[in-house]
Amino acid sequence: MADETNEKPGKDPADKKAPKGSKIVFMLAAVLVVVVIASSAGYLVGSLFDKSSSPSPATEAERAAQAEDPNASQHDDYFYFEVKPPIVSTLDEPRLARYVRASIVLAILPRDKDKAKELLEKKKPEIASWLGIRLAGCSLEKVRGEKNLNRLRREILDTLNQQFWPDQRPLIHEVLFAEFVVQ
Repeated sequence: MADETNEKPGKDPADKKAPKGSKIVFMLAAVLVVVVIASSAGYLVGSLFDKSSSPSPATEAERAAQAEDPNASQHDDYFYFEVKPPIVSTLDEPRLARYVRASIVLAILPRDKDKAKELLEKKKPEIASWLGIRLAGCSLEKVRGEKNLNRLRREILDTLNQQFWPDQRPLIHEVLFAEFVVQ
């Protein structure tokens, strides 16, 4: 009976509360499990919607071209077609007389040199006119900074390829600015 007096009636020794340390360990383990599950789910969803993993038409065209010529690589020496004279155009600025002067060079893969050069020489006045008009439609903000210039290069590349070679493999590989001055 002495044992019964030390314990309170109605309490079972197994019902004692867990120590604080074990609660913390349990909570940390639960948080860790949630983090692992969430990061795994995020990775899986991201990989399902990742567009870079699916082959694009341009990638398929490049693979087909390399299959035709196994010696061709992405680091071939380009044929460079310079659009002359440099394009000088007034920017679309309301009160300021700002202009841009751009020397534009088109990079073409060697295997496309003859086909592209012939057409580009023939269309040089149209190219210069279109580029002048395109640059005249730009504000100072649209030609300032690396991001904007890269966007402008991509627009020029896409438009020229679509204009001269619609529904075909693009022949102009890069648009380069040999000179780009805004005053």
